[in-house]
Amino acid sequence: MLLLLLLLLLLLLLLLLLLLLLLLLLVVLLLLLLLLLLLLLLLLLLLLLLLLLLLLLLLLLLLLLLLLLLLLLILILLLLLLLLLLLLRQLLLLLLLQLILLLLRRVCQTIHSWLSEWLITSFLNG
Repeated sequence: MLLLLLLLLLLLLLLLLLLLLLLLLLVVLLLLLLLLLLLLLLLLLLLLLLLLLLLLLLLLLLLLLLLLLLLLLILILLLLLLLLLLLLRQLLLLLLLQLILLLLRRVCQTIHSWLSEWLITSFLNG
């Protein structure tokens, strides 16, 4: 009987040890699951940070593109202004040339009228 009781006690101890081992295994599994969830959360956070960085880079690129477009627009406006100044210079040169031609015409007409009067008066005076 004593042997049977010892065996039973040993069996209970083994069961208790087995339960303890199962409990330990369950705790280890829960800790691993918690660690896995933590790693997943960290990965998600890292992905979110990367996405935010990419968005910031895209915004910076867009800003740079807008700046380049603005510089291009300023350059085009400056070239148009230069072209306008060149055209005005040509127009002023043409106006000056017309004024010189008009003055030469008046001078030639005056000289012609003087010569005509001199010839007529010298022909009449003999």
